[in-house]
Amino acid sequence: MNIFITGASSGIGKAVATEFTAFGHKVFLASRNTDKLAEICADLNSKTSGTADYIKCDVTVKSDIKCAVEAAIAKLGTIDIAFLNSGVGGKYFFKKPVEKDFRFVMDTNFYSVIDCLEYIVPIMQEQKKGHISVVSSMADARGFASSAPYGASKAALTIAVESARAELKSLGITVSTVRPGFVKSAITDKNNFKMPFLMETEKAAKIIASRILKNKTQIYFPWQMNWLTNLIKILPDSWFDKLNKDIRN
Repeated sequence: MNIFITGASSGIGKAVATEFTAFGHKVFLASRNTDKLAEICADLNSKTSGTADYIKCDVTVKSDIKCAVEAAIAKLGTIDIAFLNSGVGGKYFFKKPVEKDFRFVMDTNFYSVIDCLEYIVPIMQEQKKGHISVVSSMADARGFASSAPYGASKAALTIAVESARAELKSLGITVSTVRPGFVKSAITDKNNFKMPFLMETEKAAKIIASRILKNKTQIYFPWQMNWLTNLIKILPDSWFDKLNKDIRN
């Protein structure tokens, strides 16, 4: 299969690319960090049965996304799977101006996916098949203190992807939502609070790649964290507010 991956220079994106090439698939990687991409592709091409190529792409720049998708098609011929993974995190507080932070996080985590879909959906529609997999987060459950832009971007993404899944199914396009709990990455490395059920990146990538290849539409893990966030959703506000204060301040 031919697979297009954004946010591919580190974390889940890099690990998923490794998983796919290990199974002999062809990957086309997009990220801002071309030095890392060049390293990753050289490693994958020498050590796996698949192939890897890359392009520089800032997903907050729509023209970059267009060029990346066009380059992927030129190299691969088709895009069977699009794994849209670019994302940023961080701590943000309402006691100081947050508008700039919200725009940056929303542009990276949410609007980049919408822009990718604009170019990828017509390709898959013409092919009459394809799988689009979008990485959201279990942080979409409720509004956690100090992470409003991140949580808001992931909540918006989860809802948008669900809508896309319903609309695109009749066109032969499968859309899946990936909602991991805490996975070791540059984002989680910055957290200074306890992260329940923190998972190694490679283990997460194995789960994601295997379930995408099985055409699953809901990819939630670990199950313990999924259970916990479902519980948090239904907690009374007074209980959640106390918990929110305890775990984030």
